[in-house]
Amino acid sequence: MAYRRYSHAYIKEGDILTYFYKIIEKENQELPLTLEDIDKYIEYYTINKVQRNTLKEYLCCIRVYLRYAVEKGWCITDLDKALITPKVYSEENLPSFLPWNKVQKLLQTVKEQTGKSASRDYAYFMLLAMYGLRCSEVANLKISDIDWRKEQVYIKRAKNCQTTSVHHFYIM
Repeated sequence: MAYRRYSHAYIKEGDILTYFYKIIEKENQELPLTLEDIDKYIEYYTINKVQRNTLKEYLCCIRVYLRYAVEKGWCITDLDKALITPKVYSEENLPSFLPWNKVQKLLQTVKEQTGKSASRDYAYFMLLAMYGLRCSEVANLKISDIDWRKEQVYIKRAKNCQTTSVHHFYIM
């Protein structure tokens, strides 16, 4: 990574190389790398069902390393060219969703329930369905996060830990 002038923050990806050598079961990094080693590495992640975009990232790191390894004499020339990364499509990892009619049916079913937690459960489902909140965001809500006068709910986002507000909040 330093060879390619990556920042120190990106070099933490060096763990990929540690796992590479662990997976191909070569203790000494100066033993020559072979095409069989590369196949073994790819097979490991394929068997363990690693997503293609993750595998692509790993293989790109290994490819850079192989170029460096050629200079050091640790593998044959052009071994990096034998490394083919998987094609990753821009929208392939978009989350799936329920059709709106099924969401409405689910909300109606929850709304018709009775008991102590029926109103709370309905509020949870409404927040999930109407505002696109994550389960952890809803689960972490507190009464103090609600501004009843302004009809706003303040939500600490799970991804970036920033607080955002939902305006004109209405559940019942």
